[in-house]
Amino acid sequence: MLGSDGIVSFAAARGGLFPPARGSDQSANPLVQAAMRAEAGDRLVTRTDAQISYRSGHHTSDLLNGQAPWAGDRLFLTMVYLRAPWLTFSPPRDYTADQAPAAWEECEHCHQEFVAEGVCGRCEQPRCPSGHCGCTARVDKTCTQCFLHKHSSQFDTGALVCRDCAG
Repeated sequence: MLGSDGIVSFAAARGGLFPPARGSDQSANPLVQAAMRAEAGDRLVTRTDAQISYRSGHHTSDLLNGQAPWAGDRLFLTMVYLRAPWLTFSPPRDYTADQAPAAWEECEHCHQEFVAEGVCGRCEQPRCPSGHCGCTARVDKTCTQCFLHKHSSQFDTGALVCRDCAG
């Protein structure tokens, strides 16, 4: 939800899309620009080139399908990545976001640093090049002595060496 100035007062998201921060300026979004130019009779605007501008100003979402109806002096945005119910055909448009510095993560399982490019569909955590994510971080550990992947129950609390090697 935006004020008449294009500033976010409330935002929520679902799935892999991140919502804009409260107080961020969304007036550069083509959907918001079209809605602000709309005549009184055209209080519902639909666009296929909407993008969320993130607070840093150096990063946007991929292109989204959006609708923006006015309710008094408030603008309500609905933006979806694909399957917009108000469109006949709405495929995703990957790699349309403005570039931003890579987000580095460290794998909790193998302690390798990597650029977070994708997330696990189940735990929604970044997945390292070896395939580890939040799901395996809670279950698997690598012993620093035998270098075998074992269930976390085979380690004493906080230990890096498994019970077989320690004992």
